[in-house]
Amino acid sequence: MKDIIRKIVKKYGTSDPFELADCLGAITITAPLKDGTRGFYDYYKRNGIICIDENLTDEEARMVCAHELGHFILHRKVNSVLLKNTTFLNTNRYEIEANRFAAHLLIPTEHLMEYAGYGYTIDQLACIFKVSREFMELRFR
Repeated sequence: MKDIIRKIVKKYGTSDPFELADCLGAITITAPLKDGTRGFYDYYKRNGIICIDENLTDEEARMVCAHELGHFILHRKVNSVLLKNTTFLNTNRYEIEANRFAAHLLIPTEHLMEYAGYGYTIDQLACIFKVSREFMELRFR
């Protein structure tokens, strides 16, 4: 997964998930979502669609976009919305992989290493990288 991220960041010159989604041909939509849904990925008629709740902060939207971009890159034709609603399959593996993808995209190793010797806490690093504590913890696993 790290090699995939490294290649696309190098190829497109950005690690911004919104810019990468655009470069890679994903359709990104911002809309009001219900029931606490922050975002989702859908594969429809050979199109990867990333939908993000319009009520999120910029930082939250960036993390959600990176997660959904992970689905687009790693599980392009897997429609997790359909799987969750119509099957008994456990989609947790896909969610964990998308979270790991997002954490590695938003917290590059070379930038993380710059802060390694300063003794920052997980919460301080999360603030520096503008990600959640959970993403930072995942990045260290």
